[in-house]
Amino acid sequence: MISLTSTSSLPPRAHSALSTLASSFLSGSKLSHFDSLQTASTLLNRSIPPTSCTITKTPPSSPTSSSIRLLLIRHGEAHHNVFANNFTGEGEASFHPDAPIDPFLTDLGVEQAKALVPTTKALEHQPSLILVSPLKRATQTGLTAFPSSQYNFQCNHLLTEGSNGVREDMISDGESLSNIFNGVDYTAYKRDCDITSEHEIVPESDLVWSKKKLLSRSDEFLRYIYSLREDHSVIGVATHSQWLQSFCNFSLNFEDPRECLEWFGTGELRSVDVEFKD
Repeated sequence: MISLTSTSSLPPRAHSALSTLASSFLSGSKLSHFDSLQTASTLLNRSIPPTSCTITKTPPSSPTSSSIRLLLIRHGEAHHNVFANNFTGEGEASFHPDAPIDPFLTDLGVEQAKALVPTTKALEHQPSLILVSPLKRATQTGLTAFPSSQYNFQCNHLLTEGSNGVREDMISDGESLSNIFNGVDYTAYKRDCDITSEHEIVPESDLVWSKKKLLSRSDEFLRYIYSLREDHSVIGVATHSQWLQSFCNFSLNFEDPRECLEWFGTGELRSVDVEFKD
């Protein structure tokens, strides 16, 4: 476990060091997403609560009395992952007309989510709230990883990637989703993400523009967690890889980001203890 301190903004030297570390950990499209997030961070007028955090892949026994624990989960393998792996056409697989829209988990993805159950059942301190992205693969992962009816599931629109208009990130309306996932509360769900229809897809849309919106969401989510700190000490979060990259590397702004730069695997859980510095 690495203890990390975060601040609301990093000096230019820290940004340079961050970029160098990213280059050593990431490659290809993942690096371009990181660089675009870094550019977006410099363009936004950001206001986020400063925090001091610890992160570990194995949840420790209990959070400190002054911190809030987030159980961060990336969704299991979904059908768009398989489509992209098998894609041999031109351009981006996610923009192809045959690419799945808001897909469910594959059989492997379901097994990846089920593999988390021994960990979640063994938690000494269970989450009093589980927040899920409105995208089906993340909601399905959260419900599978925490199978008991005792959990309080809420859909939170801030957990979507909305990444540059790709088909797998087009979201559904709350009524349709509530008919599929009747164990999730959609009362506060806001369908205000980047893309809601395939007719709105613009593959040429600027990646930095998209990352500004993503970073704004992950920053707002941190402020939302701050507002819950008096009522909840452990919260589950089921979301997506690029959202986790934005939240862990930029909204929390770790001074030493080496542990956080590692890409979340499908169906992976990591525990982050967040202490807000009021």
